[in-house]
Amino acid sequence: MNLTRRNALRNAALAGGILTAGAAGLAPWRPALAAKPKLDIGILGFSLAIHVPAITALHQGFPAEGYPEPSLTRITSMRVVTQTIAAGASNLGESDAISALRAAESGADIKLVGLPYANTSQVYVANAAKIKSLEDFAKGAVVAVNSKGDFTHLLLLGPLAKHDIDASKLTVIEIGGSGGRVAALRAGRVDAVPVHLDQAQQLMAAEPGKFNIVIRPWNEFENWISEAWIVPSSFLGNPDNERALVDVLKAQIASFRKANADLGYFAEGYRNYATISNAKEASDDSLREIWQSLSKEARAWPEDGGFRRKDFEAMMPIWKRTGAIKGSVDLDKVLATQYVEQALQELGA
Repeated sequence: MNLTRRNALRNAALAGGILTAGAAGLAPWRPALAAKPKLDIGILGFSLAIHVPAITALHQGFPAEGYPEPSLTRITSMRVVTQTIAAGASNLGESDAISALRAAESGADIKLVGLPYANTSQVYVANAAKIKSLEDFAKGAVVAVNSKGDFTHLLLLGPLAKHDIDASKLTVIEIGGSGGRVAALRAGRVDAVPVHLDQAQQLMAAEPGKFNIVIRPWNEFENWISEAWIVPSSFLGNPDNERALVDVLKAQIASFRKANADLGYFAEGYRNYATISNAKEASDDSLREIWQSLSKEARAWPEDGGFRRKDFEAMMPIWKRTGAIKGSVDLDKVLATQYVEQALQELGA
């Protein structure tokens, strides 16, 4: 093989761990001799309507900046994504904010750097014969969540706490992946599950009158924080890594803006990247309702990225009340908002 100086530098960087800590501070972009890094990103085991703008950015907008298309590893459990990042096994991970904050609370050296979407498209769907209102959960309902204590669990505990409804009689089981939870609900093994809105609509259309939506979190809380992008702290400090992170966030925010403005852009991304059955056959018109619900009602794709310390501060009381957070998380240490801020500056907004 003809080993050029560029290749030698690149190979040396890879041998020493190109995606490791280096000089501190967020440096402006400069021409680099080494190739732009190929990121290893852990994402959830499914991509639904709310994920479409972020996933489209990873496949299209980010590589358009001259990066290799990232390696996307699907992981069913959000808790496992957090553990993978804490171990330094991936560069960037899509996890739930709660498990990430709890990991930081326990000493994991990780940073939250952005949101793959704001608010949530998750709703609680229930067996309509058993649960018609929040009060019915206090009668001993069986619910399935992704992982106990994660945001899918908090989507239930938060509204119950807000309305002073006793949750002590709940039976909570873990089923990773919303598809598995839907199957359990249809089979009658559980009474209610958190699933994404497009899955809920599909389920209720398939069996009219059998299921109903009992919790829409955006009606309970102004800015519910669900998932977050997290990185190992060792990833930061290297100017090339930080530059790549800013470019990921720029591509995502640009994709948010396009998705809000253009049903066709969202629909094309949905057909290409959503993992729901029959996604490739979905027409623009068939997706109009879910697009409007996510863009306008749930405010899922904020044009400023939606990654603000004040929103975490606003959620902290409910997280503490439900026991998700014990109160020792130092947001100054775990939230790194400067990368979204840099992306917005470069986007001119």
